[in-house]
Amino acid sequence: MNITYIHNTCKIQTRLAFIEYKRQLDVRLFPYTPDLNSNLQSQMITDINQGVIKTLYKGKVSEEQLKVSNSILISYCSLVLNVSNNYSKKF
Repeated sequence: MNITYIHNTCKIQTRLAFIEYKRQLDVRLFPYTPDLNSNLQSQMITDINQGVIKTLYKGKVSEEQLKVSNSILISYCSLVLNVSNNYSKKF
């Protein structure tokens, strides 16, 4: 498994999910509350996980590959949560 490919896939999926998160906040369909932010962040993490899993796991995957890709995915999810918390402070 190519580590660079995992990072690139995570970057792309993280960017797409964060753009959707920003769009939903910017539309202001609902008044901003911490619960709304929590729900949007949860949806963002779900979108990232689904996108990465669909792209990377298209066959047999060893346990070691799962551990490596999971640790990379967790680091990207942690990063995007910090960025989204900073972005939501303007609301």
